[in-house]
Amino acid sequence: GFDRRDGKYLMFGIDNMGTYMVHAKGDHDPEKNTYSLYGTEKDPTSDGMMDFKFVLTVVNKDKYTYDLYFDVPGMDLFKMSEMTFTRIK
Repeated sequence: GFDRRDGKYLMFGIDNMGTYMVHAKGDHDPEKNTYSLYGTEKDPTSDGMMDFKFVLTVVNKDKYTYDLYFDVPGMDLFKMSEMTFTRIK
């Protein structure tokens, strides 16, 4: 979604296996046609907090990619998952 109050894009997700919810907020880059959304959640391995980033890239009207990155304390930023969505015609 889009929050007109602060001009940011929003994302809300539910993890059915982990039984928790996440939300993130960010911006759209029109040159790359990407949405980069950032959030913070509890790290189940340390009970501390960790940052994450979702990157949604619109390849064309029928295809987009969705990447999730975690920034775990003491580690480099790493890609946790990558998904590609393609419209069936």
